[in-house]
Amino acid sequence: RPAVAAAVVAHLTAEARLLESDPVYKWAATRWPTFVQVCLYVVDHVVPQFAGARAVLPLGAAGTTKLLMGASRLFRAKGMDWRGYYNGSSAVRFPTGPVAGWNTHDHGVNNAEGALAWPAMDRRLGAAQGEADAAMTLVLSRLDEYQGQPNALFCADEAERGAESGVSTPR
Repeated sequence: RPAVAAAVVAHLTAEARLLESDPVYKWAATRWPTFVQVCLYVVDHVVPQFAGARAVLPLGAAGTTKLLMGASRLFRAKGMDWRGYYNGSSAVRFPTGPVAGWNTHDHGVNNAEGALAWPAMDRRLGAAQGEADAAMTLVLSRLDEYQGQPNALFCADEAERGAESGVSTPR
Protein backbone atom coordinates (compact mmCIF):
# COMPACT_ATOMS: atom_id res chain seq x y z
CA ARG A 1 0.00 0.00 0.00
CA PRO A 2 1.51 3.30 -1.07
CA ALA A 3 0.26 5.24 1.97
CA VAL A 4 1.89 2.79 4.41
CA ALA A 5 5.11 2.71 2.41
CA ALA A 6 5.19 6.52 2.29
CA ALA A 7 4.68 6.74 6.07
CA VAL A 8 7.47 4.25 6.75
CA VAL A 9 9.87 6.04 4.40
CA ALA A 10 8.97 9.44 5.91
CA HIS A 11 9.56 8.11 9.43
CA LEU A 12 12.92 6.53 8.54
CA THR A 13 13.95 9.72 6.73
CA ALA A 14 13.18 11.72 9.88
CA GLU A 15 15.11 9.22 12.01
CA ALA A 16 18.06 9.44 9.62
CA ARG A 17 18.14 13.22 10.06
CA LEU A 18 18.02 12.89 13.87
CA LEU A 19 20.88 10.39 13.82
CA GLU A 20 23.08 13.02 12.21
CA SER A 21 22.83 15.33 15.22
CA ASP A 22 21.42 13.49 18.21
CA PRO A 23 23.14 10.96 20.46
CA VAL A 24 21.80 7.42 20.74
CA TYR A 25 21.00 6.44 24.31
CA LYS A 26 20.73 3.20 26.25
CA TRP A 27 17.71 1.32 24.97
CA ALA A 28 17.98 2.49 21.39
CA ALA A 29 21.72 1.82 21.38
CA THR A 30 21.15 -1.87 22.09
CA ARG A 31 18.51 -2.18 19.39
CA TRP A 32 20.41 -0.68 16.45
CA PRO A 33 20.16 -3.99 14.53
CA THR A 34 16.35 -3.70 14.56
CA PHE A 35 16.54 -0.26 12.95
CA VAL A 36 18.91 -1.66 10.34
CA GLN A 37 16.50 -4.55 9.64
CA VAL A 38 13.68 -2.10 8.95
CA CYS A 39 15.88 0.04 6.70
CA LEU A 40 17.05 -3.01 4.77
CA TYR A 41 13.48 -4.24 4.36
CA VAL A 42 12.60 -0.89 2.80
CA VAL A 43 15.68 -1.00 0.55
CA ASP A 44 14.97 -4.60 -0.49
CA HIS A 45 11.19 -4.42 -0.92
CA VAL A 46 9.71 -0.92 -0.81
CA VAL A 47 12.29 0.85 -2.98
CA PRO A 48 11.98 -1.60 -5.90
CA GLN A 49 8.18 -1.68 -5.66
CA PHE A 50 7.77 2.11 -5.58
CA ALA A 51 10.88 3.17 -7.52
CA GLY A 52 8.98 5.61 -9.73
CA ALA A 53 6.58 6.92 -7.10
CA ARG A 54 7.86 10.27 -5.77
CA ALA A 55 4.94 10.37 -3.32
CA VAL A 56 6.46 7.32 -1.61
CA LEU A 57 10.14 7.95 -2.30
CA PRO A 58 10.64 11.75 -2.44
CA LEU A 59 14.40 11.25 -2.81
CA GLY A 60 13.93 8.70 -5.57
CA ALA A 61 15.10 5.09 -5.40
CA ALA A 62 18.84 5.79 -5.35
CA GLY A 63 18.54 8.71 -2.91
CA THR A 64 16.34 6.74 -0.51
CA THR A 65 18.68 3.75 -0.61
CA LYS A 66 21.71 5.96 0.02
CA LEU A 67 19.99 7.73 2.92
CA LEU A 68 18.83 4.49 4.59
CA MET A 69 22.16 2.70 4.19
CA GLY A 70 23.97 5.73 5.58
CA ALA A 71 21.56 5.95 8.51
CA SER A 72 22.04 2.23 9.17
CA ARG A 73 25.83 2.59 9.28
CA LEU A 74 25.59 5.67 11.49
CA PHE A 75 23.20 3.98 13.93
CA ARG A 76 25.54 0.97 14.11
CA ALA A 77 28.47 3.30 14.84
CA LYS A 78 26.53 5.17 17.55
CA GLY A 79 24.88 2.07 18.96
CA MET A 80 26.07 -0.58 21.36
CA ASP A 81 29.30 -2.36 20.53
CA TRP A 82 27.91 -5.90 20.60
CA ARG A 83 31.23 -7.37 19.46
CA GLY A 84 33.08 -5.69 22.34
CA TYR A 85 30.35 -6.71 24.78
CA TYR A 86 30.63 -10.37 23.83
CA ASN A 87 34.40 -10.61 23.40
CA GLY A 88 35.18 -8.52 26.50
CA SER A 89 37.00 -5.70 24.71
CA SER A 90 34.57 -2.90 25.59
CA ALA A 91 33.84 -1.20 28.90
CA VAL A 92 30.43 -2.92 28.97
CA ARG A 93 30.98 -6.68 29.03
CA PHE A 94 28.82 -9.78 28.79
CA PRO A 95 28.03 -11.20 32.26
CA THR A 96 29.61 -14.50 33.16
CA GLY A 97 27.05 -15.08 35.90
CA PRO A 98 23.82 -13.66 37.26
CA VAL A 99 23.36 -9.90 36.93
CA ALA A 100 22.57 -8.15 40.21
CA GLY A 101 20.14 -5.60 38.79
CA TRP A 102 18.43 -4.45 35.64
CA ASN A 103 20.28 -2.50 32.97
CA THR A 104 19.80 -2.02 29.25
CA HIS A 105 22.81 -3.96 28.00
CA ASP A 106 22.22 -7.10 30.11
CA HIS A 107 18.47 -7.04 29.50
CA GLY A 108 17.50 -10.43 28.09
CA VAL A 109 15.24 -9.08 25.37
CA ASN A 110 17.82 -6.51 24.25
CA ASN A 111 20.27 -9.37 23.84
CA ALA A 112 17.70 -11.39 21.92
CA GLU A 113 16.76 -8.43 19.72
CA GLY A 114 20.15 -6.77 19.37
CA ALA A 115 22.93 -9.24 19.81
CA LEU A 116 21.35 -12.10 17.94
CA ALA A 117 20.65 -9.84 14.96
CA TRP A 118 23.95 -7.96 15.05
CA PRO A 119 26.04 -10.44 13.00
CA ALA A 120 23.53 -10.63 10.14
CA MET A 121 23.02 -6.88 10.05
CA ASP A 122 26.77 -6.32 10.15
CA ARG A 123 27.06 -8.68 7.18
CA ARG A 124 24.42 -6.77 5.24
CA LEU A 125 26.32 -3.56 5.96
CA GLY A 126 29.50 -4.92 4.43
CA ALA A 127 31.23 -7.26 6.87
CA ALA A 128 32.76 -10.38 5.38
CA GLN A 129 30.75 -13.59 5.66
CA GLY A 130 33.47 -15.20 7.80
CA GLU A 131 33.37 -12.22 10.16
CA ALA A 132 29.57 -12.49 10.52
CA ASP A 133 29.80 -16.26 11.07
CA ALA A 134 32.46 -15.79 13.75
CA ALA A 135 30.33 -13.13 15.44
CA MET A 136 27.28 -15.40 15.56
CA THR A 137 29.39 -18.25 16.91
CA LEU A 138 30.72 -15.91 19.61
CA VAL A 139 27.23 -14.75 20.62
CA LEU A 140 25.75 -18.24 20.72
CA SER A 141 28.72 -19.78 22.53
CA ARG A 142 28.72 -17.08 25.23
CA LEU A 143 24.96 -17.31 25.70
CA ASP A 144 25.15 -21.09 25.83
CA GLU A 145 28.06 -21.15 28.28
CA TYR A 146 26.83 -18.51 30.70
CA GLN A 147 23.07 -18.18 30.17
CA GLY A 148 22.14 -21.47 28.51
CA GLN A 149 19.44 -23.85 29.63
CA PRO A 150 19.33 -27.68 29.44
CA ASN A 151 17.00 -27.47 26.44
CA ALA A 152 19.79 -25.81 24.40
CA LEU A 153 18.05 -22.44 24.49
CA PHE A 154 18.82 -19.40 26.55
CA CYS A 155 16.30 -17.91 28.87
CA ALA A 156 16.23 -14.36 30.13
CA ASP A 157 13.65 -11.96 31.35
CA GLU A 158 14.56 -8.51 32.57
CA ALA A 159 18.21 -9.38 33.22
CA GLU A 160 20.61 -12.17 32.37
CA ARG A 161 20.43 -14.39 35.44
CA GLY A 162 22.87 -17.19 34.74
CA ALA A 163 22.59 -20.75 33.58
CA GLU A 164 20.80 -22.30 36.56
CA SER A 165 17.60 -23.91 35.38
CA GLY A 166 14.63 -21.71 36.22
CA VAL A 167 16.71 -18.78 37.43
CA SER A 168 16.04 -16.64 34.36
CA THR A 169 12.30 -17.03 34.28
CA PRO A 170 10.05 -14.17 35.34
CA ARG A 171 9.40 -13.95 39.05
